Amino acid sequence: MIKRVKVYRFAENKIKEDEDFVADEDPLNVVICSYECNEIVIMRTPGNDRELIAGFLYTEGLIKGVDDILEIRELGESSYYVRVNGREKEDEGYSSNSSSRLINSSCGFCGKNYLSKDVFKVNNWEKVKVNTILELPKKLFESQKVFKITGGVHGASLFDMSGEHIYSAEDVGRHNAVDKVIGHLVLNRMIPTNGILQVSGRLGFEIVYKASTVGIPIIIGISAPSSLAIEYAKVSGITLIGFARESRINIYTHPERIEL
Repeated sequence: MIKRVKVYRFAENKIKEDEDFVADEDPLNVVICSYECNEIVIMRTPGNDRELIAGFLYTEGLIKGVDDILEIRELGESSYYVRVNGREKEDEGYSSNSSSRLINSSCGFCGKNYLSKDVFKVNNWEKVKVNTILELPKKLFESQKVFKITGGVHGASLFDMSGEHIYSAEDVGRHNAVDKVIGHLVLNRMIPTNGILQVSGRLGFEIVYKASTVGIPIIIGISAPSSLAIEYAKVSGITLIGFARESRINIYTHPERIEL
């Protein structure tokens, strides 16, 4: 997950050779077989690969749960074979026109030809104390071991409604980190889930959409949400919170879940 590299540092009008630690980014080759076989290549930070695969399959609409994964087998380093229950071809806009597909670490919906028209409604309206919300960015940071060394990965942590930690993941791709969390839920039959997703960066549509597929009612980001993320959170029933820093937050949708 971490690599040592040579670096030249400029400071005090001098250039000095030194060493640095950077986050690993490597291709994960996955052969997915159902009616036919297709290969995808996901650029990711190694670690939690089974969770990443399960989360990707679920959020892309290729499986409905862990029972749809008939086999997941490691073929070698960074290579997996996955056999899933057959779904209708072109289901939910997923294209099978190409037998090979590269998914880079900044791409949230690389298998889709268009944004899904489905809105996943979140109907759990349990309230959460604002002080619980304010504690979660720090708890996320405490779980980010790779970030503390490299400063080069995104993090995602899932908490229950009382703020107790459930699972965390890191990756160079923010959507990969979320897929790893969702994959953990899939593999452990924890869907739908009632919890709080805390992420380390901005809140784009893809993160909110992915969280809605497993029923997460509250999503928190350190930075700003996008306009589409806000619109989707509003109609899906998700409480979307941005700029969660120190003693302040911005609640963009459904503030009724948050109480003093």
